[in-house]
Amino acid sequence: MNNILNIYIENIKDKIINTTCEIINIPSVFNPNDGSNTPFGKNTVVALEYLINLGKSFGFRTKKIDNKCRLY
Repeated sequence: MNNILNIYIENIKDKIINTTCEIINIPSVFNPNDGSNTPFGKNTVVALEYLINLGKSFGFRTKKIDNKCRLY
């Protein structure tokens, strides 16, 4: 089983690295004064949308409520 997991991770290693870099590059810091109507700032919603779509690509169901997210 361990060998199968290692092979799987090796096969998607580049995707893991690229996805991690993409989310890190979104400046998703708390900024309630950016003029947007969001609870934590405009860029946090950009990061949220990215992660919602990523979760969906892995088969999670997502729901965004008041620019917050729940995965289930």
